[in-house]
Amino acid sequence: MKIATFLVVTCMLLSAAIAAPSKVTVLPFTNIDGEIDRNIVAYDLQEAIHAELEAIGEGNGFELVPLIDVEMELSGLNLDPSNPQYESDLWKAVNNLGVKKVVLGSYDYDDGKYLVNAYVYDSRMKLPHPRFQSKDNFIDEAKVTELAKKIVNDLKGAIVK
Repeated sequence: MKIATFLVVTCMLLSAAIAAPSKVTVLPFTNIDGEIDRNIVAYDLQEAIHAELEAIGEGNGFELVPLIDVEMELSGLNLDPSNPQYESDLWKAVNNLGVKKVVLGSYDYDDGKYLVNAYVYDSRMKLPHPRFQSKDNFIDEAKVTELAKKIVNDLKGAIVK
């Protein structure tokens, strides 16, 4: 009887753990060209991608961390993108948020166009998903946030269960 009870409880715990939604966050993108005037694009992309993920809905096996929680965590750590320790400090923020998956990317600007790359990272391994990536997205400066729909479509296989 004890063994049967143990097995039932174990199965229930395992099924709850498997069914628990993955916590996902979207971080500001990295400005590769370093022009401070273009840093706003990092947050524009973050907000647009976050909104697209919200539109998919959290009933699809993931829980999206609110942007205000991300901003509070990043500001609490006083992160500075020009600091060489920025990347390791960014992963501290991810750890503090308790997320499993991180949407993160970079952008570069040249001659009125942006090149945007986005990835879904495993927070434990700090590696991007090998298949679900959104790379080499070129778009006019005025339409950069319109890429969010394409980026989420490219990445959602690594986010949605």
